[in-house]
Amino acid sequence: MEGYQFSFMLAVMIFTHQPIQHIAEFISLSLPLLGYVFAVIILGRKNGLEAYQNALQNHMLMSLDSLSNLLNRRAWYEASRRRWDEDKGISFMMLDIDHFKKVNDTYGHECGDKVIAKISSILLEQTREYDIIGRLSGEEFGIVLPQTNLGEAQEVAERIRHAIENTTIDYNGIMVQVTVSIGLIQSSDMVSDFSSLVVLGDKCLYNAKEQGRNCVISYEEI
Repeated sequence: MEGYQFSFMLAVMIFTHQPIQHIAEFISLSLPLLGYVFAVIILGRKNGLEAYQNALQNHMLMSLDSLSNLLNRRAWYEASRRRWDEDKGISFMMLDIDHFKKVNDTYGHECGDKVIAKISSILLEQTREYDIIGRLSGEEFGIVLPQTNLGEAQEVAERIRHAIENTTIDYNGIMVQVTVSIGLIQSSDMVSDFSSLVVLGDKCLYNAKEQGRNCVISYEEI
């Protein structure tokens, strides 16, 4: 018996002038059952909420890179492809930390991890909430900028590059500085799918490395 049924039956008994004794017996028999039903409902909601929270937490753990707290490679590609399908007017940025192996070899991997974490936080600070940022490999990052033309993306890329160049990372009293190289491309009719956009962005990044690093190279410049 649910709450509305109990209320309806009680109202009918009162309206039809049933004896008080009968009404009291009905209430005494119904309340324990109602208590049980409500307990099951509340417990079910609690278990459902816990299951949802657990599922959400597991999804986030599976989607995020534990070191950078950015999307991991798989989750980034999934989110970026969905955005590509919805909005072809995007720009894509491929970013790589210059001479990162030297940082690891000189100061150790713990220092390298600190560099990754710091650069990741800068990327989050210098981009918008709806930009899609992921760590694609050890020192390589991808950023999808929805509804952003090449000129606007160039400004974001230079802002990121300058912010990183001017950041000093304190590792056990040692001041470490790094730079980044960035490849940049805007979607166009010549790019048939998102994977092709990534390949061309990577080509721009390679050219940035070839031209001395610590610079931004767009597809139009190669």
